[in-house]
Amino acid sequence: MNMRTASEWALGLSLCLFSTTTVGCYIETDRDCDWDDDEECFWGDAPDAPDAPDAPDAPDAPDAPDAPDAPDGPSVGRPDGNGGDSGGESAACEADCDCPSGNECVEGACKAPCAASCDCAEGESCEAGYCEPPPEPAISCEVDCDCPSGSACVEGVCS
Repeated sequence: MNMRTASEWALGLSLCLFSTTTVGCYIETDRDCDWDDDEECFWGDAPDAPDAPDAPDAPDAPDAPDAPDAPDGPSVGRPDGNGGDSGGESAACEADCDCPSGNECVEGACKAPCAASCDCAEGESCEAGYCEPPPEPAISCEVDCDCPSGSACVEGVCS
């Protein structure tokens, strides 16, 4: 094989690799991420790929609210395998695909499903099938102005 033939092969393979990574390999989905469990949803760079939930709508796309970005890191999901949302934080969502793997979108918040409290992260409990953070401690008070706006001081506790 001469140098010109080798260069042509290299160029051809490069173009083939480039075209398969930028065109194709993407599936059509709607904004609710309906696709088969065996497929992955890729948002973004491919031609005709759907917009990511946090990207602005395309001019011809139907109006839909943008979903806020999900927080990164151990505060969401089950990164340590212990269960639900550590620290009680949960990401806002519109569909299950907006949540970390294993979590479900329930009333606009990502929640980890559970059968018992031992399925949840430390400090959380299983309530109605989902891991929930512990309740916030009561704020003690002497008068109404010791409480947050809209709360009243009842028997030494803001309500």
